[in-house]
Amino acid sequence: MSINHRIFILVVATIIVVAWPLLYISEEMYQDQITKIVDNTARETIQQTLLFMKESPESGRFLNSVPAPGKQTFIFDAEGRIIEGDNSAEAAVLVDSLRGQLLAQWRDSSIITAAVTIEGNNPKGWDCAVGFSRGLGVYVAVCYDRDYTYDASASMQLTAGLLALAVLAMGLLGAKWVSARMTRPLRRLTKYARQLPTKDFVADDKENILSALEAAKDKDIGELVRAFAYMEKELARYIQNEREAAAERERIRSELRIAAEIQQGALPERLQIPGDMVSIKAHMVPALEVGGDLYDYFMVDEHTLMFSLGDVSGKGVPAALFMFATQHMLRSLAMQFMSLEEVMMKLNDTLSENNASAMFVTMVVGRYDLRTRELEYALAGHQPPILRKADGTIEDLKGPANLPVGNVGGIAFESRKIKLDKDDSVVVFTDGVTEACDSENNLFGMERLTSFLQNNDSLHCEGLLETVFGSVAEFSEGCEMQDDVTVLCFRNQG
Repeated sequence: MSINHRIFILVVATIIVVAWPLLYISEEMYQDQITKIVDNTARETIQQTLLFMKESPESGRFLNSVPAPGKQTFIFDAEGRIIEGDNSAEAAVLVDSLRGQLLAQWRDSSIITAAVTIEGNNPKGWDCAVGFSRGLGVYVAVCYDRDYTYDASASMQLTAGLLALAVLAMGLLGAKWVSARMTRPLRRLTKYARQLPTKDFVADDKENILSALEAAKDKDIGELVRAFAYMEKELARYIQNEREAAAERERIRSELRIAAEIQQGALPERLQIPGDMVSIKAHMVPALEVGGDLYDYFMVDEHTLMFSLGDVSGKGVPAALFMFATQHMLRSLAMQFMSLEEVMMKLNDTLSENNASAMFVTMVVGRYDLRTRELEYALAGHQPPILRKADGTIEDLKGPANLPVGNVGGIAFESRKIKLDKDDSVVVFTDGVTEACDSENNLFGMERLTSFLQNNDSLHCEGLLETVFGSVAEFSEGCEMQDDVTVLCFRNQG
């Protein structure tokens, strides 16, 4: 219910509550007052007439009252003969009725009151006052038609009712005017609030509704306007901050997209190997825009293939930068024809120098001789690769336990050598594969990975990678990635 409706209901209820008793009281007061007026007027007329008759008995006419509607004045004797006044049949009936009441009621008072009802088809009531002169032996009567006085009362009530209706109409108009003045600012504030979703808070609003309402005289309206003004100010500040933050986020997203493109561009795709004796392929799916995993493979010379896969501590841009540094240094050291153990030691010493962020890399680095089919590999805090034999047998390529690279300098690294048969495959992966989870937080796990590798019959690494990544994606559908997923496949085809 609106304020206008409430004000109207309050005004109408107030007028009804006040006016109805007033109408009732006014009717009672009118009846009492008219009775007094009639009685006093009749008594005064009787006294004046009796006095005139006593002082001037020789006069032929004694009644000086002016005939009026609903009033009878006459003089009659003890036998009921009308001496002066109305000589109608109705007057005669009045006189007969009064004579009977006079004998029963007369006391010491010279004036008495009596009520007379004339029966018939159209009953009529009279209120009379009668005075008696003993010296003259006559009665003076003044009678008022009761219907006439009631009609006057009804007329008075009608006038009072019309006056009450006029007061009600004026009250409603006044209520409408007052409510309009009270609710006009509220309606303008309502319109302003509805326009807020489309309002441009940054632009200069020359026709601001709040500015026009600041001069409102109503204290409560003023408080509401000031609250809206404060809200508008805070909204404008918040929107400006959000715009700046959105622009900054977009700038960061743009830079991250570029960084992701650079990272993907830095990772090797196809490698031309003499005689196609080896199939090698790797793929990475970062959890964020840029990943912290790394892989690389390249030919050191025409007979030696070098590959690596690692997982940098942390994720995002810092891990990607550390990954780039590790990849670049490893390539540089591998070209210096050192042993794999020396390469790992120098890589660790170089990365650990001035490493204020204390980042490190868990790695698997391998060097394969195409002539001897001998694979030398070193584990640096990383889980062992999986060797899949040509007959489907699965074996973990365990090796000496070395520390991760880049954490502590001046330590030695050990490697291990194995010889691969034809169609043997080596699969290197990060923990993003085995720790991928489903919607119920179940892990993909080593058992599921080895099962997929064991049942894979792909002749090339591309098919094996498709199987592994497809299985991980299907398993973790509906679950947010928590870590980068990287897999490298190396297959001896010679």
